[in-house]
Amino acid sequence: MALRPRQVLTPPSARTGVLALVTAVLVAAGLLTVSWERLGNLTVAGYNAKLPVLLFSAAALLAAPRWGRWLRQIRTRSAAVRWTALLAVAVVLVLVIRGLTSLPIGLGLAQIVAVASGAVAPALALLASVRSASDVVWALRWFVTGAVIASLFGFYQLFAFYTGLPQGITYTGVGTSGEGGRISAFNYEPAYFAYFIVLAIGAVIALARLTGRRVSWLAVVFFALVLVLVNVRALLFVLPLLTVLLALQWRANRRLLLRGLLAGVVVFGVVSLVPLAVVAAQDAAAPRATSTAADPAPSAGSSKETGPTVPTAPQLPTDVLDPSEPSSNGPRVELYKAVLAVDVQHLAIGVGPGHLRDALAANGYVAPNQGPNVVANNIWLQAAADGGVLLLALEGAVVVALAVLWWRRRRTAAHPLASALLAVLVVGGMLTSYFFDIKIWVVLALVLVLAEADQEADPAPTAAS
Repeated sequence: MALRPRQVLTPPSARTGVLALVTAVLVAAGLLTVSWERLGNLTVAGYNAKLPVLLFSAAALLAAPRWGRWLRQIRTRSAAVRWTALLAVAVVLVLVIRGLTSLPIGLGLAQIVAVASGAVAPALALLASVRSASDVVWALRWFVTGAVIASLFGFYQLFAFYTGLPQGITYTGVGTSGEGGRISAFNYEPAYFAYFIVLAIGAVIALARLTGRRVSWLAVVFFALVLVLVNVRALLFVLPLLTVLLALQWRANRRLLLRGLLAGVVVFGVVSLVPLAVVAAQDAAAPRATSTAADPAPSAGSSKETGPTVPTAPQLPTDVLDPSEPSSNGPRVELYKAVLAVDVQHLAIGVGPGHLRDALAANGYVAPNQGPNVVANNIWLQAAADGGVLLLALEGAVVVALAVLWWRRRRTAAHPLASALLAVLVVGGMLTSYFFDIKIWVVLALVLVLAEADQEADPAPTAAS
């Protein structure tokens, strides 16, 4: 499915006309910048308006007749696609109703606007602009290109952290126990950047299936390296869950998983040697230390000499759950306990979107390292806080419906993309609060379109598996 030159900016099935061209360009720019949370932003009424949100919102408005047609034809869709879409709509409606019925209403309205512009609008813009498998190829190429650009900047960001060069966009969430820098690229947090890369890996595999090509070794190693460097500490928690997900994927993607496993071992081995190389280089540059914390400098008249510094191997952090360490998971666990207490107190309808901070404060808890809009850092705890058991059940139902779609389309290009989205919701959702994050809803829309595309049979099942 090679794209002709004019289709670089517009989907292959796009109609001619200025309006269609402008809409397609806005969607392409939104896909390219979908991870930009700290670059190209505008401040509107005290809120941060991200560039991809503005781009997709404008595209959704221009394409309103077409996405309206997609929704009106929902009855003609396959059961898995229909139920996934309808449950997603139900989630949005419940959140909107709860936001309009929670006082003070201003906090709820702000969350409604954020969800409408940052989640719903991107999905609608894509449902209107991307209508076939070749259109999805076009969209995924823009998405992956954006991921590569963000990753390259992340590499520079980490390099600049250790060398003292200007980082451009500085990530300040670095702990004090010596675990080093972490990559956030254009995102607020490494966790959000990491699950964006997981989605990009799913997009790469889907592209391979759609175009009948093999998954590039370069792409596998490149994105594996990004995930390792984002935050090595997180591997302690991610590896068990990743093992389960890989086991589920084994039969359908055996060759790809073996290649990915081999690439991961090589990458992890190389990264593990980097700290030793740095220590050795420092020791070679300064073979004799004048003083150390354990052995203070000798007093006047003393004949004691200090020997060369002995390099020590890097050790795994021991403060992963230490509440006194700002970068550990200790504060996060304390936040979970506090939010769970609020959820139990307001089990029926929650406290309403935007009201979690006040509810926590009423219980005597002040969330550390968060602004006025406190989030739970867990999509399930957040759902219960925003809309009670109903919203929690609906968000869980969306995941179940997506899992059904994933199973029924396991021989198609929609399968790897749905796999990545499920991994983000199930695994990443344990550490992040944004079920309505723009990246999640962009990929959800692409999964729905691809699942309904004409080419449902995998064109080259042995190429990407």
